[in-house]
Amino acid sequence: MTVRTQPKLWLAQPRVPGAIIAALVVGFGCVAELTATALQCEIEVTKLVALGDERNGLISSPFAVRRDASGRFLFVGEAEQAAVLIFDDRGAYEGRMGGKGEGPGDFHTITHIQKWRGDSIGIWDIGNGRIQIYPRDFGSPRIRPVRILPRAGLVLPGGRLFVNAIMRNVEQSGYALHELGYDGLVRASFDGTNSFRWDRPDIHRRALAASARGGFWAAAQTQYRIIRWSADGEILQELRRTVEWFPDNTYYGLHREDKSRPPAPGLIDVYEDDQGLLWTLIHVPDDEWRAGLDGPLRPGMYGEMVPSIDRNALWDTVLEVLNPADQSVIARQTVDEALLGWADASVAYSYRENAVGVPLLDVWQTELTFCKEES
Repeated sequence: MTVRTQPKLWLAQPRVPGAIIAALVVGFGCVAELTATALQCEIEVTKLVALGDERNGLISSPFAVRRDASGRFLFVGEAEQAAVLIFDDRGAYEGRMGGKGEGPGDFHTITHIQKWRGDSIGIWDIGNGRIQIYPRDFGSPRIRPVRILPRAGLVLPGGRLFVNAIMRNVEQSGYALHELGYDGLVRASFDGTNSFRWDRPDIHRRALAASARGGFWAAAQTQYRIIRWSADGEILQELRRTVEWFPDNTYYGLHREDKSRPPAPGLIDVYEDDQGLLWTLIHVPDDEWRAGLDGPLRPGMYGEMVPSIDRNALWDTVLEVLNPADQSVIARQTVDEALLGWADASVAYSYRENAVGVPLLDVWQTELTFCKEES
């Protein structure tokens, strides 16, 4: 196992609206600060579909949501992590896949679903210590072992697999990113120091996204900091943004001891679109965030009914579109929903319960609809 050093290499690129062109190496140890730009765009957010049944219920709070190459939505909820619910592109329920077990096609604890190479889908079943990789028609899966408990994972075009995981051994503790070999064990670790904050695990969490220019993006949860890493653990580009509404912090969400504090913002997810632009989802406190502390009643630890957290009342979501080519922010939109992640390029999702407590998943389409050059 190798723990990689991290020489910083900043790639600066000419500013070309809507396109990314060849990189120019201009210095070492530099960090690009994201700034406002003359190119101003608008983000349109529209609801596509709602997954679930308004009367009888079908889903639960989401653990994993992904849209596949056929436009189907694959859903895993906390109520049943051993099966995948399948919905068509209009939100109609098609059926379920899997069930608790250890054989091919069975699952134990699904943590996330991702697009694999080509049109395949990788379903991470951490309870069985493996990824089952399905073809587009959900035929017989291939198996790839995973011997750790990752929070996020990403496979690169050549098949190399990277994860964000909290490691508890001395050698790898404190490093946020790890490459897994075909045996499912850690081959190399980077992004961090050999010092883990057990009281603040959020500082080690990353959202991962592939980059068409090579390597992958890793976005910190508690800072507005996004790094593009090479597959060999070298920094290719580092983007930082300094804004009052997202200060650097050591945790995301409510403070453990002091619930009177506004919740700390967090960068929830990121992806790179086909023009090389980065789309971020960031949770910021709603103006009336305290209303989120009084969500629907749920059974407590000892069977008593206690208020749950209403994420849509607690959070707003800031969507920002970043152009790594000139280190600029080209669009921003605030949504009065707690968007929980990207189900696909330009497709986000949120969770809610209707008036009678039936859980539903709303799916949202996002797009840049208007761009102009300021005079």
